[in-house]
Amino acid sequence: MATINLGSIKFNWKGTYAGGTAYVVDDVVEYNGSSYICILASTGNLPTNATYFEQMSSAGTDGTDFGTILTTQGDIVYRDASGIARLGAGTAGQVLQSGGTGANVSWTDQSGGALVLLNSTKVSGSSVANITFNSSVLDTSTYSKFKFFIQVYGVNTAPDKLYCYPSTDNGSNYNLNAFSAGVGAYVRENGTNDGDYRTSMFDTGNNRWMIGNALDGSSASDTGAWQGEAMLMNTETSSYSQSSHFIWQGGRYYNAGGSNEHVMYQAGHGMACRLSTGAKVNNVKFLFGSGNIQVDSRITVFGVKES
Repeated sequence: MATINLGSIKFNWKGTYAGGTAYVVDDVVEYNGSSYICILASTGNLPTNATYFEQMSSAGTDGTDFGTILTTQGDIVYRDASGIARLGAGTAGQVLQSGGTGANVSWTDQSGGALVLLNSTKVSGSSVANITFNSSVLDTSTYSKFKFFIQVYGVNTAPDKLYCYPSTDNGSNYNLNAFSAGVGAYVRENGTNDGDYRTSMFDTGNNRWMIGNALDGSSASDTGAWQGEAMLMNTETSSYSQSSHFIWQGGRYYNAGGSNEHVMYQAGHGMACRLSTGAKVNNVKFLFGSGNIQVDSRITVFGVKES
């Protein structure tokens, strides 16, 4: 290797190496991404020839232009057997699944028993007459059971009730025979002996399911909330009587004009409606018997994904 006097180096940048150019000592060229300095004058000798050039710096690894790999919204990148690869978006509701060590990832349908978030509706801005979930949410071709988490507020001048109206034709008709049954218990929070066991509080035979009884108090200043959960189940075979069941439990409270706060635990069991063969409830509407559903009320729906 030649000895270079660092005190007298004067680099002469010559750009990209050219075979027909005569290079002299201290000329610097670029070749295949690396730089070389000439240590012995010559023409036509590649920079990789150590007799005439010494390497000053080596080329790094080329980066990957992900813009040329990710072509469509929803694409992701992963490492396959040979390098960076693109995985196109799956279909709605699918999840990303690992194939384990030495295998690629893939999109797959969710396995049985999984809860899938379908919709969460929150009342904001102003009160509404009802909260409705139609067939685009209650997709009975994919799910046979639906889970509802309910938190609704009401303000009224008289005790009110929360109802759910079922429909099998996406809301065109709510006149189903929605027979009901259930029990409830009522206790005043301040400890006053105000217990009451009830067996006839579920609006039998009125084409609707009654969820919350006496949601609020008896004056305009009363406020109340019902909080709980419900399961809607459609029968899955015509071998048995075709029906849909709505089962729920929860509780309500109300503040009677700032005093005598009340709480109630309520549960409904076997609240069903008769359906024609092949029919399924694919639309439900929640509303009060009178008055609107207030701001900050929310109902969240999950579908039960079964194999």
